[in-house]
Amino acid sequence: TVAMTVTVTENSKGDLQASVKYSGTGGFSSSADDKVFNNYVVAPVKTKFDFTKKLAGRKLAAGEFSFVLKDSTGREVETVKNDADGNVTFSELSFDNTKVGTHTYTVEEVIPANKEFGMTYDQMKATVTVEVAKNGHSLTTVTNVTSTGGKDANGKATDGTADKEFNNKVTPPETPEFQPEKFVVSKEKYD
Repeated sequence: TVAMTVTVTENSKGDLQASVKYSGTGGFSSSADDKVFNNYVVAPVKTKFDFTKKLAGRKLAAGEFSFVLKDSTGREVETVKNDADGNVTFSELSFDNTKVGTHTYTVEEVIPANKEFGMTYDQMKATVTVEVAKNGHSLTTVTNVTSTGGKDANGKATDGTADKEFNNKVTPPETPEFQPEKFVVSKEKYD
């Protein structure tokens, strides 16, 4: 808000003289007599979550596994599949000036109802925290990841770490060993 005060006085010759004083309040005034309206737009800030998928026991196929990103209320934001190299890439999330604060998301592997025989699925649940802050005329983000219930490629628990890798393992069924045996039931029948 810019307030303008006009003071009218009479000089010694009887002429009227006006003086103007400006005062700016609120907003981003550069001085007390600022007459410029400083409008600006705070551009949204974007962040992206990337995870990886590893499969022990056989080659990983593109699109073989699904992963779900949920917001803090449990609402599904997006479900994606892995690529052939094991990359799990979610779309960018955008945060505007109204989203300053902390935002929490979870990422989990979608375990199918009909599990593949011999497949051990990673039970990891990654919690992603995004801190959105306003610094002057720009927004910044800080992203942290912690996981629970997961295991690394060696089978060790990753609870409380920044684990971003889902590790599944395929154990093929044992091949039965063929061991033929000869039994003679009745000698008379075979002579």
